[in-house]
Amino acid sequence: MELTVGAILEGKVKSITNFGAFISLPEGKTGMVHISEVANAYVSDIRQYLTENQDKVRAMLKDQPWGYGAPDPTVKQAVHLSRTRTETVQTLEMLCSVLRKRINDIDDNPYWQRLLCVSWDEIKGCDRCENCDECTEFRRIPPQHCARCGRSFIERKENTFCPTCRLARKKKAQRHWCRVNGAQTRP
Repeated sequence: MELTVGAILEGKVKSITNFGAFISLPEGKTGMVHISEVANAYVSDIRQYLTENQDKVRAMLKDQPWGYGAPDPTVKQAVHLSRTRTETVQTLEMLCSVLRKRINDIDDNPYWQRLLCVSWDEIKGCDRCENCDECTEFRRIPPQHCARCGRSFIERKENTFCPTCRLARKKKAQRHWCRVNGAQTRP
């Protein structure tokens, strides 16, 4: 059997997926019917129209892009599609920022000054230049002094206490909360 555009083929449903059905054709060949080609209306679940091992399924062989001839989405469907696209774009932007941060965390980065510069952002990189070693606007992070222990520490964000004292204060506040609220502590 020769396959030509416009030929009507008859086969048996082999398997069903969310995007269409696979049909076993004569001579051991397999074809796929896209969900948009199953009916002239919007099809949300292809299993309402086809079942597995269903005999005598007819399909016309077409040479067109996927979804050609499918009905235009309703306003409700179009809003959902645009919302989905917006969410996808936001997810991809978040993924890109995570990957940029991951790249910036690698220690063999040639820009050693990035860890000491105020303009460096852990996610976006440098705000002011592309090559941090040759940067003319390099501004060193000023040292800060802990109000609790008096130690000097370097952080981009301005803090009153060093990381060690912040953790100690947090633990102290947690213990105080447990005493006041009568929560049991671990042995």
